[in-house]
Amino acid sequence: MQLIFLAAVRLTNAALPALRSSGSGASIVNISSASTRSKPSQLLHYAAAKGALVTYSLGLARELTPLGIRVNLVTPGSVETPGGTEVMRTFAEGIGVPLEAMSAQIPLGRIGDPMDIGEAVAFLASTRAQWITGADIAVDGGM
Repeated sequence: MQLIFLAAVRLTNAALPALRSSGSGASIVNISSASTRSKPSQLLHYAAAKGALVTYSLGLARELTPLGIRVNLVTPGSVETPGGTEVMRTFAEGIGVPLEAMSAQIPLGRIGDPMDIGEAVAFLASTRAQWITGADIAVDGGM
């Protein structure tokens, strides 16, 4: 909870004075997890903390929209990072399949790249998304 949820709350509170004074166009984009959209698993504590972040972000969107501050979420699926890859490897071993079989279940046929997530965040933070707030956008290869 400290790292996943409360850190975002503290960072938001610290940034709010600057966001308020920046005028319209300010944006907050939080990173959720596909674990919030599936049945609870071995990562229940992680999914619960990310679920709190989702609830907080959507409530914050309603609260801050009148101030011209947009709040959105990006919800990644499986992404190739040191931590993410290790979790996928553990799951694959646990069910007795090769790691490559995990990506075969993704409709777009591959595990995500950090750039996939970064592009979605950059879009939501940009003025091109000026009419989007309170959105939770899945970037998960179609999962």
